[in-house]
Amino acid sequence: MSDENTQTQMKYSSSFEGLTDEYLVVINDEEQYACVHSEWPVATGWRATGFSGTQEACKKWIEEVWTDMRPVSLRNDPQSFDNQPLIVIYDEGAALPKDIVTELNGVAPLVVVINSNEHTRERISYFSRFGHVVDGSDIERAVSELALLNPAGIVTFSERALRLTATLAKHLNLPFHDLETAYRLTDKNKQRVALQEAGIESIRFYLINTVSDWEQAVEQVCLPAVLKPAYGGGSIDTYFIEDTQTGKRLVEKLLSNKQIGFDGGRSLVLEEFLRGRPSLPFGDYVSVESLVVNGEIKHINVTGKMPLSPPFREYGHIWPSVLSDREQNQIYALTSSAIKVLGVNRGITHTELKLTEQGPRIIEVNGRVGGGINEMAKISLNISLLEMAARLALGKMIDLPVFNPEHVYFNICHIAPTRPCEILRINGEDELLSLDGVSSYRPYVWAGTTLPGGSQTNEINMVLGKVDNHKAFLDIYQRMGQCLRFHVRFMDSEEVQILDAHELGAI
Repeated sequence: MSDENTQTQMKYSSSFEGLTDEYLVVINDEEQYACVHSEWPVATGWRATGFSGTQEACKKWIEEVWTDMRPVSLRNDPQSFDNQPLIVIYDEGAALPKDIVTELNGVAPLVVVINSNEHTRERISYFSRFGHVVDGSDIERAVSELALLNPAGIVTFSERALRLTATLAKHLNLPFHDLETAYRLTDKNKQRVALQEAGIESIRFYLINTVSDWEQAVEQVCLPAVLKPAYGGGSIDTYFIEDTQTGKRLVEKLLSNKQIGFDGGRSLVLEEFLRGRPSLPFGDYVSVESLVVNGEIKHINVTGKMPLSPPFREYGHIWPSVLSDREQNQIYALTSSAIKVLGVNRGITHTELKLTEQGPRIIEVNGRVGGGINEMAKISLNISLLEMAARLALGKMIDLPVFNPEHVYFNICHIAPTRPCEILRINGEDELLSLDGVSSYRPYVWAGTTLPGGSQTNEINMVLGKVDNHKAFLDIYQRMGQCLRFHVRFMDSEEVQILDAHELGAI
């Protein structure tokens, strides 16, 4: 700690003499601060800063001192740079605030626009330590403020922020998806219409705006089917429907909500359920990560998956997949056709496909980096897809390395249960980190965390690593889940259960 911070600590501590309870200031990997009692164990992912005192002293220290603790190289105001800044539209998505700041440092000075909601407002103070922050809730005001900064590019890593990014890009005359493309990428009905009209996909689907649309939707699509928001992601409000009455009750419930899926969502889509071919012990779907430069498409990799946990919750990613070169080339060709039809001219895309007996079928095309895929690129190719997307937005040259699969790389995210619960204790983290092949472990929950439940994919950690082959991966996959033991209390019970990560995610 610097002399200045030491003097500040003495000043605040002396101001609260006579109060005996001692607290510590701790910091996590996102450089967020918290105040905890000195006798409490420091949760995994947090570490002590060196400052201690009363609870009030610690809170005051965090409030007044933390902005001076950022690295000197990141304290510059973007307007002091000779080069033009890059606008990053932030919302919950494929990149954490820390990753954005760290991986884009040196690319260009950052201007962060927040897609104003509770999640983003909590991160304003963090982003403001590293650059200029603009509120995106008022488009006209945001455009005026951003135009004065003379930005050179604009990018987002969030599905929720694609429409806002396209809107700002249009007003600022910056290259990005045009508005029509952004809506085709984020509106599942519009995307299905575009793919069907181009003859790329023939999946049956129906747009549901009112409960009265349900009978016609079932008649046209047939059951079983998938019910999902027209505007959403992460499996939020997504359900597997097998009978008419259950489906109608869900439609009534969802349409009565203030929103469905993401902010502004008011419609549902009923889609034909694509039955996957036998693929166990792996998943029956894959994703394709692609780079688009002036309409030219370069595919980065096909990402293998593990089986979904009901209803449609994802566990993680594998490079390379277990597919043959012939199958991968077929998937690349289908993906390229879909990207072109949707009008993507520049950026990174994440396309999900179902593996069926009749061949690969498009699940959806996303106009941004896929969740968890940047970590795969970093451990296997030693590149940052966040940096690559930023450089692409700035019109800079992109050098895409070739993936040579000497190992099997994995990014496994254990998931929360669909039932609400409280995490009371977590055991086995040191055991997990000692496994041969595990390179890093990032927890997102700790003792005291309350999990809301629901159909969405809610990740509770991330485990990265590499092994020699797919057989070795399957072995370590099982062992990783068995290492972690969660003491949980579900909200509808007083009983404390001890579950491993596999068991918890299966609920």
